Amino acid sequence: MKTLALITILSVFSMGLTSMAQANSKESYYTNKMANYATIIGRATACGSDPTKELKKVGVWMDQWFDELNLSQKMRATYLNIFMEGTKHHLLQQKSGNSPDTCKSVQKAFRSL
Repeated sequence: MKTLALITILSVFSMGLTSMAQANSKESYYTNKMANYATIIGRATACGSDPTKELKKVGVWMDQWFDELNLSQKMRATYLNIFMEGTKHHLLQQKSGNSPDTCKSVQKAFRSL
C-alpha cells in the first residue's frame, strides 16, 4: 500500500514538473520570438521604416501570450520594457553601423512580419 501511494505521489509530482517545464518552454519560445521582433523592428526603424502597424500587431500578440501564460501585471510591464529596450538597442546598433544586417535585408524581414 505504501508503495502504491508513493508511486501515485511521484506520478502526480512528475506531471506537475512536466507541466512546469512545458510552461517554461512556452515562455522561452515567446520571449525568443519577442526578441526577434524587437531586433527586426528596431533595425527597420533605423533604416527608415514606420513601425506603427507592426508595433500594434506585436502588442496584440504579446497580450495574447501574456493572457495564455497568465502573467501578472508586473511581469507584463517587465516584458514590455524589455521589448522596448531591445527595440531601441537594435535601432541604435543599426544606425551606428554595428549591425550585421544591411538595410535591404532588414527591410525584407520587416515586410514579412
